[in-house]
Amino acid sequence: MDNNINQNKSNLSFWQLISQCEIKIPQLQRDYAQGREDETITQIRETLIAEFFEAIMNDQKLILNFIYGDKKSDIFTPIDGQQRLTTLFLLHWYIFMRSKFHEGIAKLKKFSYLTRDTSKRFCERICETDIDFSLGRLDKQIMDCYWFSGNFYADPTIKSMLVVIEAIHNKFGNCPDYKIIQEKLTGEDCPIIFLWLSMDDFKNTDDLYIKMNARGKLLSDFEIFKAKLQNSTYMAELLGENVTEAEKVLFISRYNNQFAELFYKFYQNQYDDAMMAFIITYIRDDYFSHASEFDVPQKDYRNDYKTIVNMNGNMFYRFLESGGMGYEKLSNPTQIFSAALLKCDRLFEIFEKQEYLAIKKVINKNYYDECNIFRIISTKLTSEDTLVRYALYEYIYKFGYPETDIQVEAYNYWKRYVYNIVKNTDFGGRTEDICDAMVVFRKMVNSLEDATKKDILTAIINVKSSTAEMRHQQKEEMIKAKLMLNDIEWNNLILEAEEYFVDGQLGFILDFSMNEDSSVNKELFKRNFSTAKMIFDSRKILNTTCAADLFERALLCMPDSTPNATAHLLKQSNSTTTWGFYKKDYNKLLSNRDGGTKRNAVKELFEKLLGYTNVNEGLQKIISDTDIKQFTGKSAWKVPFIQNNLFDIFLGRFNFYNCIHLAKNNSEVLMLAGTTVRSYSMELNTLLLAKQLRENNIKEPFMQLHMEKTSDIMDSLIKFPLRFIEYKGTKTAYLNDANKQFIHMDKTGKTIGLSFDEAFDLLKNL
Repeated sequence: MDNNINQNKSNLSFWQLISQCEIKIPQLQRDYAQGREDETITQIRETLIAEFFEAIMNDQKLILNFIYGDKKSDIFTPIDGQQRLTTLFLLHWYIFMRSKFHEGIAKLKKFSYLTRDTSKRFCERICETDIDFSLGRLDKQIMDCYWFSGNFYADPTIKSMLVVIEAIHNKFGNCPDYKIIQEKLTGEDCPIIFLWLSMDDFKNTDDLYIKMNARGKLLSDFEIFKAKLQNSTYMAELLGENVTEAEKVLFISRYNNQFAELFYKFYQNQYDDAMMAFIITYIRDDYFSHASEFDVPQKDYRNDYKTIVNMNGNMFYRFLESGGMGYEKLSNPTQIFSAALLKCDRLFEIFEKQEYLAIKKVINKNYYDECNIFRIISTKLTSEDTLVRYALYEYIYKFGYPETDIQVEAYNYWKRYVYNIVKNTDFGGRTEDICDAMVVFRKMVNSLEDATKKDILTAIINVKSSTAEMRHQQKEEMIKAKLMLNDIEWNNLILEAEEYFVDGQLGFILDFSMNEDSSVNKELFKRNFSTAKMIFDSRKILNTTCAADLFERALLCMPDSTPNATAHLLKQSNSTTTWGFYKKDYNKLLSNRDGGTKRNAVKELFEKLLGYTNVNEGLQKIISDTDIKQFTGKSAWKVPFIQNNLFDIFLGRFNFYNCIHLAKNNSEVLMLAGTTVRSYSMELNTLLLAKQLRENNIKEPFMQLHMEKTSDIMDSLIKFPLRFIEYKGTKTAYLNDANKQFIHMDKTGKTIGLSFDEAFDLLKNL
């Protein structure tokens, strides 16, 4: 703009602007929204009016950020600033009316809305209306005026203005001297100002006009935050003690220009919110990772971490201004916040120079897509996604966007490491575990001397700290890094295996391929990887060519070193006596976390399958060659499962869910229809008797299996098992503590003890 305002002022008051030109809100602008009564807008409105009050009464500067627009023939048309200008118009109207400043009231008629005729006439009419401030509510008085009729009631801008007028009245209604306030608002040192930036700094195009108007949320969280940041002590931390006002303006202006363009490219109309969310979450993550590093108790910051994203711009600034949460063990919060702000600034500088954020892939496997990470508004990222973003952006902050082949390769190996750790660590959304992991990643990046593949692998090998959750996968990554560092064949073998398995977890293959001296045998690794591909798909689920029942039964045949002879079965989380077969998904059995004695069964099976090209043939041979006489005592429960395909078998009312309950030294086995003993269940031996009867054409509905959902075995009243076979008016069940294993009750209630064969013959011949 080529006017006196722009030439002589870097900031203006509302009075100075309206004294020099008319202010007309154009038709393309949205309705005035500061008076909307949803929770977020109410918070913004009340905060803003409270800041008006504090600035005026305490003579403190309040800067409302930049105002952009076009000025022609003494008419100013705002592109960005409608909401703030309207609120300032209403504040000046209220104060001028209270102080009877008629010259000021007349000048306020130069403010008008072109969005609707009713909005335009409302701004004129309230400047001509007498208000009795002693009568309480002002909005009711205005609505009772003769001219307020028809479409005035339906105009959303007018509705908002009435709410804001009432809010101003509630805050300023008891001031002692309105004349003094009026003089402050119209004086050269007005405490409430906005920043002025020449439109010559922009390309004056319709596209820009649409973009600026498309924001649709003026006085946004981010605008409030930027205004406060510019006038804070943080600017000295960010730009040096001797920072000038011009340097401050230039620093903030980048967020309104090139950084805004960066976010607009990805977020369109949400770009302002997205930029604020990025800054809030990055500062949050840096701050709370330091809280973790300096041993702030987890109970102190666990919930605090989650509250940050709910703060508006004003609240978030106050969080920074007050030094965070006040943790005693964090003695330098201002330095942490300043460093995090500089990181955000540097990252934006890096990103805005890239046409696309994607980085060239040099490893075949897809890890993370930088565009997708940036495209999701930061506050909507999952905990794991937040951790990934932090780890990758810390690296990019230190080394910049990779450009040379060496830099791209190094970044790919860093991304691979982050992927493997995050994919194979059960963070469970726990704040403390995420923060602990951020510390590890940040320290690793800081330890890197250069951006090369060698530096990345060396940092993985020499990592000094880990977390309780990460340590399992961290150990695997250290082993792989050592193998890959100086052996290109190992490097390619490991990348090939990681490419096959989606999660990149190879701990079980490495474990199965160890020499006696704990070194990894390359040929054995190749063989075990080949066997693994033959059995499992990329998700570690059994291949469709591998029979699930044969695989489970063959695993039961393997040596069992578990203390309670529960073989490879997975302990259910809600019970100490309930164990589950894997039902084709072997991720947990093969994982590093659950590795050891249980996954040794898979190792033994891999060895026995050596030489077989047909997996099912090999599994069947293993089962048939197994001497079941070896399974005695606590291991005896395995025999029926090895000899029979019991998986998914019909129990009675429900199917077997592939979980069992073991009690009384594993002599009492319940087949469960769920994952806990509280599920409906059938006793194993009773089920085996029913299975043999079914195979001899004694079936439902003539034969019924009675299930129960409690852990009790006996009906104490009639001293008969709760789970039994009912057939032709009789009951037959397994009795665990009798010499004759089964008990039979005839129609008269008389009972006798029977062996399995005797019970079968009796029922078959009834």
